[in-house]
Amino acid sequence: MKVLTLKIIKHRGYDQFKCSAGSCPDTCCYGWRIDIDDESLEKYMNLTGDFGTRVLNAVDWSDGSFRQFDHHCALLDDHRLCEIFNVLGEDAMCETCRTYPRHVEEYENVREYSLSLSCPQAVLMLLNDQAPLTFEMTEDDTSEDDFEAFDAPLFKQLVKARAFLYNMLQNREISIEKRLNLALVLGKNIQNCIDSGEEFIEKIECFNLKYPDINSSTDMNDDLFEKMSKQFLIFDEMELQRGEWSDLCNAVWHLLFEKGPDNYHQICRDFKEYCDNICSGENHLDIVKEHLAVYFIYTYFCGAVYDDDVYAKMFIAVFSVQWISQFMMARWLLNDCCLDINDIAEIIWRYMRELEHSDENLNLLEAFSHDQTAGYF
Repeated sequence: MKVLTLKIIKHRGYDQFKCSAGSCPDTCCYGWRIDIDDESLEKYMNLTGDFGTRVLNAVDWSDGSFRQFDHHCALLDDHRLCEIFNVLGEDAMCETCRTYPRHVEEYENVREYSLSLSCPQAVLMLLNDQAPLTFEMTEDDTSEDDFEAFDAPLFKQLVKARAFLYNMLQNREISIEKRLNLALVLGKNIQNCIDSGEEFIEKIECFNLKYPDINSSTDMNDDLFEKMSKQFLIFDEMELQRGEWSDLCNAVWHLLFEKGPDNYHQICRDFKEYCDNICSGENHLDIVKEHLAVYFIYTYFCGAVYDDDVYAKMFIAVFSVQWISQFMMARWLLNDCCLDINDIAEIIWRYMRELEHSDENLNLLEAFSHDQTAGYF
């Protein structure tokens, strides 16, 4: 049996997470199928008494998940709290409920932990931290010998490339729009190397950060309006997770795009002025965009070791950051040109609930990343 040193990586603040329970503005027990692990199913099957009967009736034993009533978990009480937690304690919860919003990516002997930003509390933790996001590594011994097939040399290159991306995306001497576009350029360069069987570390190390802006979102022109209005249509193709998201999308189209390019560009200018002059500290959208970009790169970039599709991971990161910003701009208009941290947080976790909890939506954006109409922002 192979014995390896297990490397455990967590982003700063991971271990400090604590569910806000009844004070949460939403619930993680709404709208999603909650699969139950085999150990928990056996435990629930052996429960007795009135509450045991309630749990038995709340489980769909045909597919091993909790039943839903009006899109809510059958065991969610009137205060939007879990009855299993209240009656039996945290240890009795199924693995899905016990671990959310904690997420882990596995790469042979590396485990990378993060907090899913579909959780409102996780988003607030990120927004309240103004320093560049950092990561901590610890080590432990493991005797696992059933790791998934793994391209170790490629992974090593991806890890180095990701570290370079962290530094570039957190370089606050460069505009955030340029940093995001540079990330796309770098992602495309890496993809070209992978497709041609070349190593890419040396090319990354000499990558020129003075690379000019490409269709920067600060350049108000008809090309920008056309690109963003066309990209918006991808949301119509996505699998809908929450009805509120459909309402928000309709508002964005009406407020930002329905009246044409001149109106859209004026809104962009006014919103930028608002952010530059009013939003500061915890509300500064440049820092929000930076944190989001680094989060996406940390969580998904190295997954390219399994499918060789670096550019798709990079595109989804930049696409998501820029569209979250667009949704924030629409919320700002709806709020009579005001935006606070709770508005920003809500836009982020609503977007992430549509993306991160649907393989169909992630696959759709990966396919869209290679569409000729996608491109730079």
